[in-house]
Amino acid sequence: MMVQKWFWMLPLDTKIKLEIPLLFLFQYMIKLSSITAHILDIWHRRNSRSYIAHLRSLGIRIGDGCIFRDPLTTRIDVSRPALVSIGSNVDMNTYFQILTHDWASFVFRNKYHDFVNSSGRVEIGSNIYIGTN
Repeated sequence: MMVQKWFWMLPLDTKIKLEIPLLFLFQYMIKLSSITAHILDIWHRRNSRSYIAHLRSLGIRIGDGCIFRDPLTTRIDVSRPALVSIGSNVDMNTYFQILTHDWASFVFRNKYHDFVNSSGRVEIGSNIYIGTN
């Protein structure tokens, strides 16, 4: 006899113990949170104003009059928001990226088996136009 796993498929008079596989539930929750995070990311990047408000809420200092031409193609490292500062009246074009670190630590970790910090401050002044990548 095959046991059905979903309660809506069971006849009303069936008296078996329903067990939800915890691994399945855990994988579903991870997938759902990943989808939710992706939807929120797209929502924050819907236009320049909302993307700037989102970055400011994360702790990145951004001056007045800044514009992101295409926030969906812009990548700003938010892992260390205190290291990023953008002045006033900055115009950032498409496919723009700001990183506060590089992957040089990966090379040193493999060679010396130790982590070497390779992060630094990124400051963009005022009245600047940044072209496309």
